[in-house]
Amino acid sequence: MIAWLGGLFRSGDEEADEGWRRMRFWGVILAIFGVSAYYSVIELQYMISSTKGPGVVLDAYEDTVRARRGRRTVLRVDYSYSDEQQRTRRGSQTVSIDSHYAPGQEIEVQYFPGSESDNPTSRMAGTGSTLSIWMAAGALAFILYSLMRLAMDANEPVKSNRPKKRRRRPTPAS
Repeated sequence: MIAWLGGLFRSGDEEADEGWRRMRFWGVILAIFGVSAYYSVIELQYMISSTKGPGVVLDAYEDTVRARRGRRTVLRVDYSYSDEQQRTRRGSQTVSIDSHYAPGQEIEVQYFPGSESDNPTSRMAGTGSTLSIWMAAGALAFILYSLMRLAMDANEPVKSNRPKKRRRRPTPAS
């Protein structure tokens, strides 16, 4: 796919091709930053604003979900928990097929307090990932570094291509 896109914008002009190559490169960098920043915000919300509470596994069964390369088998875990107003809530989450959960097992659940929704957002504690946070931070650092280099290059004096003229020294009069 990428090789096909590389040939899509070829014009024969080296400078134009370089411009398209840079534009595609920055498009990929900005896409990586955008997607990872979105998931980072969700992960940071769980880290900062969520409440942890006890929960119980209601059911754990194998399920097939669509993945990038076909289908994959996961373990779907249905659980219930009580929020701070002692209302019983339910949730469901898919985890690795190698995970071991059994009905009746005690688990810890992360949820957002004060939600009036019948089905508030929750997840089993410990299933989050900080990969998106590190990817967003790395992409942002790369973007800032590139902007700093661009500003340094823009503020550099323009080098002349002309050969320097030799100055003649005045000869001392005798």
